[in-house]
Amino acid sequence: MNALETLTEITDLKGRLLRFPAALAEARREAADAARLVENLKQSLAEHEAELLLMVAAETTAEGKPKFTNEAARKAEVTRRLGSQSYLALTEQIADAELARLRADIEVRRLEDEHRAAVAVKDLVCREVDLLVHGR
Repeated sequence: MNALETLTEITDLKGRLLRFPAALAEARREAADAARLVENLKQSLAEHEAELLLMVAAETTAEGKPKFTNEAARKAEVTRRLGSQSYLALTEQIADAELARLRADIEVRRLEDEHRAAVAVKDLVCREVDLLVHGR
């Protein structure tokens, strides 16, 4: 490798290394946003389930008696109502959000790995330059 090639490689490497902080920050922000979305959707799902349970427990017949008289009947009715389109759509949103979170986490790890590799290459290039300049 001649000196011009080495200088070009160093310039390219500097550019790559200088771009990593911003790229990593953006990837980490996206991963955090994805994690927050998953948690918010799970909270919405839990609230939906609790609301259904409360509604079923509070239902009465025309005579004012509990419509679902025992725990098994209430549980069965809640399960039946959990098959609603809105509930199923919410569970699908959670699955999609979890996949997005996983992809964002993978992107963060990929960038961290790429950064470590670039630093290792930088160290090797610096050593090559040292050998070229000082011959040792």
